[in-house]
Amino acid sequence: MTDYFAEKAAAWDDNPVRVAVARAFHKAVLPLVGPAANRSVLDFGCGTGLLGLLFAEDARSVDLVDTSPAMAKVLRGKIAAQGLANVAVRLGELSELALPESSFDLVVSLNALHHITDIPTVLTQLRRLGSPGGHFVVADLMAEDGSFHGAETVPHNGFDPAALSGQFQAAGFEVLGTCQHHTIRKPDASGALRDYPQFLLHARKL
Repeated sequence: MTDYFAEKAAAWDDNPVRVAVARAFHKAVLPLVGPAANRSVLDFGCGTGLLGLLFAEDARSVDLVDTSPAMAKVLRGKIAAQGLANVAVRLGELSELALPESSFDLVVSLNALHHITDIPTVLTQLRRLGSPGGHFVVADLMAEDGSFHGAETVPHNGFDPAALSGQFQAAGFEVLGTCQHHTIRKPDASGALRDYPQFLLHARKL
């Protein structure tokens, strides 16, 4: 499998926009689910851990899942440098990982779903991993014209939150709400600054 992020991983954290997006999402999650203390957290599509590591100080455990070896290498270096004993990196597809069923109190995912071709299958896999009544909070791009990734092709140019909510419900979740949550400002292919709104979706395992 080609590592889509192989050439991006080393400098991924140097982009202040990405850092701000992760911090904004972490800040938005806590009022919805309460403190992370003693929770088991799963970050799906974790990249270099910009989001997931923010939970590490309080959570009982944090499992960080990604398919990019390059991202995982950067992430493992950060974990070692910070001496985090409660954080584990899981490299591979969800279907291939030996993650225990019904074991995560909180599942989060930031800007990962638009890289996933088969959303229903992944949602079913994530639901299996969540504990009964466990919280699932995702943030991703609102539907856009494809300019966010420029010449790169991704499976989804953002989402309609209502349509994605329907997919969550079909997978066995109760959707507690969606809202516009953050705006990413970045240059498009022409160099002009564009605003790309994000939405947040909060669900619970039935």
